[in-house]
Amino acid sequence: VLADAMTVHLLQRPEHFAGKTVAQAFSGLLADRFAGKLKTVLRTGRAAMDVPIQIRRRGETVYQSVSLSPIKNGRGKTRAIVGIIRDVTNLMAAEAALRKEREHLRGTIDALPDLMFEVDRRGRIFDYHTPDPARLYTTPEKFLNKTVREVFPPATADILMKSIAAALRDGHAPAATYSLQMPGGRRWYEITAAALGNPAS
Repeated sequence: VLADAMTVHLLQRPEHFAGKTVAQAFSGLLADRFAGKLKTVLRTGRAAMDVPIQIRRRGETVYQSVSLSPIKNGRGKTRAIVGIIRDVTNLMAAEAALRKEREHLRGTIDALPDLMFEVDRRGRIFDYHTPDPARLYTTPEKFLNKTVREVFPPATADILMKSIAAALRDGHAPAATYSLQMPGGRRWYEITAAALGNPAS
């Protein structure tokens, strides 16, 4: 049976909920989902956090996040459940927009012919882009989550780290050249580096 503390974000009057069962207060799949989560909390005595639900409000879809926490008696038995509901519609919309922006950015990056690497200030490589894996110095398994000093020859690593340091200091680094011995012979490359975000952070 629900109390009126559950009504704030569902935009219903307290009397719509108070004293009613979940099946009486909600409908269809939403009632089944709520009832299932409530039964799980009652059975296990463990909270259910950030359970997503979806409702219709004034013709629009609204997303809610529900957290259910048990209240126990002196013997440790669950005697009631407190439910907290947060409206996460704006958050869901922002996340969807961010995903769309990332997909657009990934499409732009995929169209570039250059090799690209994302590294931290210590030179650890955690992402990359290449139009042709054969152009990589070694396989991703051997360079991801490793520093440039662990991957490249010392002279090359020195050049790369100087570029990273300049980008962190100035926001970007001037172009520098280096060479690598590849299966088809020695290849020459030009590196340009730019800091993501605030270089000082």
